[in-house]
Amino acid sequence: MASETLREKSGPVVLGLFVMVPGLIVSGFMSEWDVLPWWGWMLVSMAGGGVGAALMDEDHPIIGGVAGVVGGGTALVATVAYVMLRAELSDTFFSLEFVVPLLVGALPALAIRWVGVRLLGGPTAPPPPLHPSSELEPLEAGGEDLTLRE
Repeated sequence: MASETLREKSGPVVLGLFVMVPGLIVSGFMSEWDVLPWWGWMLVSMAGGGVGAALMDEDHPIIGGVAGVVGGGTALVATVAYVMLRAELSDTFFSLEFVVPLLVGALPALAIRWVGVRLLGGPTAPPPPLHPSSELEPLEAGGEDLTLRE
């Protein structure tokens, strides 16, 4: 397994800070930090999603950034909606519960990235031909010495 670069390691941190935290602020869990209107937190979440996803996607940073902008906004909306619905059932929240709306909110971003990579090509596209000629003759060893000569 290849080691992650600094870009790939910092992307999830940016996503966590700028997508999850605004979702918690807008939904009322961190009300003392609520210094912006809801649309201001939406912009913070979308910008953080775009930067974080672009950092994580080294092969397609522009597609990742566009997908992250959408994913940041939908994750914020999904978090607020989940908290509103969940608060009707109980006042007790478990810490891992906040991952559920983030994952649901990230689904449109994953779909946008998948479609974008398929449309624009990328590492999943077939490799280009090695030689411009489409008709290459096969090599025959036939007992020849194939060592390098100086």
